Amino acid sequence: MIIDMVNKLVDDTLKEDIGMAKKKDRFTQMDIGVVNAVKEEVLNGVNETATGFESLDEIIEDEDMIQREMKNDEIWDKGSKHGEVESDQIPKNDFNDQRSELEKKKEELATRMMNMPTLSNKVKKDENSGIWSIPNCQPIYRNGSIYKWITTLNCYQLNEMYSSKIPSIIYDSSIQRGSRITAKGEEKPLIYTANVKTILSKMLDNSMDAGQVLLNYAKEYPESLNFNEDDNTLSGQNHLAICDSAHRLESMKIWCKRFKKDPLSIKDPREFYMPVFIFNLDHLGAENLFVEANSKGKAVSRTRLAFHDVFNENRKIVDIVANQSLLKGKIELVSGTISKSSNKIITYKTLLDNVAQFKALNPKEAEEIGLYLVEFWNELISNIFPEAMGNIDIEAKARQKKQSFILENMHIAGFFTVANKLRGINDWKTKLKKLADNDFLSRSNPTWGFCLREGDKIINSSKVSKKIGEIMAEYVMS
Repeated sequence: MIIDMVNKLVDDTLKEDIGMAKKKDRFTQMDIGVVNAVKEEVLNGVNETATGFESLDEIIEDEDMIQREMKNDEIWDKGSKHGEVESDQIPKNDFNDQRSELEKKKEELATRMMNMPTLSNKVKKDENSGIWSIPNCQPIYRNGSIYKWITTLNCYQLNEMYSSKIPSIIYDSSIQRGSRITAKGEEKPLIYTANVKTILSKMLDNSMDAGQVLLNYAKEYPESLNFNEDDNTLSGQNHLAICDSAHRLESMKIWCKRFKKDPLSIKDPREFYMPVFIFNLDHLGAENLFVEANSKGKAVSRTRLAFHDVFNENRKIVDIVANQSLLKGKIELVSGTISKSSNKIITYKTLLDNVAQFKALNPKEAEEIGLYLVEFWNELISNIFPEAMGNIDIEAKARQKKQSFILENMHIAGFFTVANKLRGINDWKTKLKKLADNDFLSRSNPTWGFCLREGDKIINSSKVSKKIGEIMAEYVMS
């Protein structure tokens, strides 16, 4: 559900950035008296409220329209309960119930929109302040001098600095991933929508730590950073450039846009805090910081990432198969590939990826699928391919791979397609035996010519893998 919501939210927001098509807000369905009350309460507390809520007039566009919407809602509610009557005959109890509900919405809205910390990135008149000022910045020392500062800011505060008319945080393509030129000739940051969607969905369902934000105040600026040691306030008169976390900031931008329009429909971004590191490096240092943040760490294999992904809904099935079937001890848990010197026959990622096609709807169904796959793989290992999948030595495994496709990863994936096709069929074990026909999975079978190149090498692509599974499933069902 939340992934679908995020996909729509990101796509809609990207369209708004291009076309800026204004949409009507949920507030248009509120009684105008309630709306005005909310406006008054919010504006009275503006000093305690994040910038962006200072003018609800941006989202309350037409008070006459609001009154018409309210009248139409009342007529509709009345008509559905009491039959068609004139609008001035609305039952008093219905109207009071509606007012009560609106009052609750008003109270919830006012509570959420007030008494939250804020930052202002507007130019201040104070002599020692610039276009941004951040309190509670803890200096981090290296070799006797300050190397960087660390603080925590919530997503709304960060977006306030990133997306306002006078931004304090900017995307500098010269120290980032670069930029792209649109059809209109505009230069845009190189931001990947898929990454933004993933980050936003994980923020909204609390399944992501969200990492950190790395910013740099260039040493080349004529105005230096100003650090007040008395209250640990850091301020500057020029932009902070993003050295890492551009996609996170884009995710926050979409989140905050929606929250500003309709704070009752989405999680409050002011309750999601992130660590922020502020550096004072020259341009070369900022480039090196970007490289260090994005490439210096040793990449974790996809298999190991899948093994640690506790939020994957298919892990329950995988855990049952991995621990209760004869596959136990034969699953590669670290690498994304299986070496010639290993007696493993399947990677954890291959197992996790392929149980997804069973589409378990709930934990009970996941358990049923898991137990079925335990029986399926036990049958494969014990009775169908004992020589290839049983307790074989490394030399026997090497001979098998030269003669057949049984242990090829893409055919291993095909076994899951077969399992899904046979699920629910009473004589599935009889049909499964057809895979052991002498030449079906043999390398000499011309059926598999489409998936080979240069003799023994398999073409590794999702299209080829899908076709392999379809051929295997069709064969056992014929």
